[in-house]
Amino acid sequence: MANKEAPINVAIGGLGYISGGITLLLTEEQYRINKYLKQPFEIKQIFVKDIDGSTGLPNAAEINADRRAGILKSGEYWPAPSEERKIKAKGDCIEINGKLIELVRGDIRDEGSIGRRINPEIEVFFEGSGILDKVEKVKKALKGVKTKKGLIYLATYVVKDGDDGSTMPIYIEGITEQGYKPTEIKDSGDTEVVDAGSNISCTGKAGGEIVHVVIEAVAKITGVKKPTMVKSNAVHGDTPSQELHAKPSIKDPRKSRRAPDSIIPGKTNAKEGFAKLFAGVEFFSVFPSYRVDEKDGSFVDMYFFYPSGTKITAREIKDAFIKEAEEKSHVVAYTEDEITSEDIRQSTKAVVVDGSRIEVVHTPVGEVIYVPGAYAHAHGPEAQVIYVAQSMEQAKRQTQWYKDKFTSSDSGAFALQALDGGSSLYLPQK
Repeated sequence: MANKEAPINVAIGGLGYISGGITLLLTEEQYRINKYLKQPFEIKQIFVKDIDGSTGLPNAAEINADRRAGILKSGEYWPAPSEERKIKAKGDCIEINGKLIELVRGDIRDEGSIGRRINPEIEVFFEGSGILDKVEKVKKALKGVKTKKGLIYLATYVVKDGDDGSTMPIYIEGITEQGYKPTEIKDSGDTEVVDAGSNISCTGKAGGEIVHVVIEAVAKITGVKKPTMVKSNAVHGDTPSQELHAKPSIKDPRKSRRAPDSIIPGKTNAKEGFAKLFAGVEFFSVFPSYRVDEKDGSFVDMYFFYPSGTKITAREIKDAFIKEAEEKSHVVAYTEDEITSEDIRQSTKAVVVDGSRIEVVHTPVGEVIYVPGAYAHAHGPEAQVIYVAQSMEQAKRQTQWYKDKFTSSDSGAFALQALDGGSSLYLPQK
């Protein structure tokens, strides 16, 4: 195998909503995201809190995403062979779709929980459980990590800042303001170097891509650098926080109701991520979200408020999204056909922009740009975080210390490439 095809060794925290989906994508050889992968991913370990003594498998609570991620089932939510997917216990391992993966048992919140048990060959750790939601928790779990090639720790959600002001950068393709710079490793043995970053929610990915394109397009065409305010509304399909079937909950009785019988108002956590991604842009304080009876399709409406006299047309906004979809086809899709949630189920894009409904409205107090987007909340987030990890690993592999230690004289093999001809993933667009 050529150096540029060397597998990326992966560990995954949990088998839940997002982590279960990542596991599925990386164990299906024929799945469609493979055309965007420059190197194969190889899952070496899955960290779980508890294992059922009678089956040798993670307990039911830890695979609650089988309905959504399709790890145990086929057909309804994911493209799949006609036969059911199988999970089998084999000693200290779990077999998923024919892939043998080591099960690592223990509470990931314990000090050194990852550091004590991680395989030294691991290069990327996907944390998908949502448990390590604050910087201090991440540091505690990673204490004592030693790997051969340096570890990229990537949370699949926004990690809250630490009490001491420490923060984890958000890495999202093409829109983050902080470029990933791999830490240089000097020694020749195992290293304690960990580069940690976080991602953002499915609504945040979809809305963030829209924010990125609109702000850049308006700035380029009109010279107005940023809107006076951005507002968002989301209509979200069912997730573990609101199921299709009744699920008793003392903590939140509202969410115990069946989704088909009750539209439940709430709010997204996208604003927190947006504030980090787009410094200086004012986002409306509440981002409402409504849960509805939908298996895998969600919508986000983004409203941009600009000063009066900002001369921009709907056609110019549409053209900006057409260009973005051409350059980053693995992230953005654009259509001028009227779409419904059924049309975007199983999409692995961050967002599908509905150009038929883009509008620019002139009001007495300013200009309002309206852009609607759709996304498959059970598919897009998993695929997008895999692309992010791939690009971060490519950036690491092009550093001189990595090429000197782990590659042959063909040092150009890991030159950082944008996926599918797109723009550089972590450098802010000027």
